[in-house]
Amino acid sequence: MTTTAKTIALTLGTVAAFAALTFLMFSFTTQVEAYNGGAKSVGSKLEVSIADSGRVIVRGAEVTAVSDNTIRAETEWGATSLQWTINTDAGTDFVTKHGSGSDLDDIAVGQYVSFSGVIDGSGSALTVDADAVKNWSLDGGSAATTTKAELRAEARAEAKNGWGKFMSELKAFSWFKK
Repeated sequence: MTTTAKTIALTLGTVAAFAALTFLMFSFTTQVEAYNGGAKSVGSKLEVSIADSGRVIVRGAEVTAVSDNTIRAETEWGATSLQWTINTDAGTDFVTKHGSGSDLDDIAVGQYVSFSGVIDGSGSALTVDADAVKNWSLDGGSAATTTKAELRAEARAEAKNGWGKFMSELKAFSWFKK
């Protein structure tokens, strides 16, 4: 192979490698940004459904306060925000993201929950007597990722580890090691 052919091959290889790296950097950045997306970051979608009967299903509400048997949460769409007061009692079922048993003590500010129940029509606020609360920020028996900051840190670590693994396995760059 002539020197010119080697130079052309090396140049084309370098251009292809940088194009691949640019694509991968974009995809890892997109992955990290997906974790910054509120309810979606823990696997829940954002949804509010209120039936004529007063039956409510809310998915992806962010917890803003927890006290006694009450959870305060909000759902946001752009600049619009709905504030929820969720009343719980001994009959309320608490579950984690994957359906494991849970309780009110496992819920903390910054976590994401879904809930169902009936609107308490005695006041003007959106108050729900909940029959079920699902904590999307808990995976199972142990408290996993709980807040937006922890989700972001976890996503960045995963992206960084994935990027390092990719770079170490990339054959086109093996000549750097020699």
